[in-house]
Amino acid sequence: MLFTLQSKMRANNQRPYLPVEGKLISDINKAWDKLEKAEHERELALREELIRSVVTMRAHRGIFYRQNGKRGIFY
Repeated sequence: MLFTLQSKMRANNQRPYLPVEGKLISDINKAWDKLEKAEHERELALREELIRSVVTMRAHRGIFYRQNGKRGIFY
């Protein structure tokens, strides 16, 4: 896209577009990589939390059934 923009501006005898500092293609790529890494880490954290929650829920369910099974109460 930047190449196309620069080519069209040259064809129209205009000054070439020069991105400001911090908005170069390499800066955008670095920020994109950082975002992808953060998203991946968040996904892993959510998966770990989900697994932990399921394990905890199953443990509580087992305790509930053992305690109420002794009394003959089932829901």
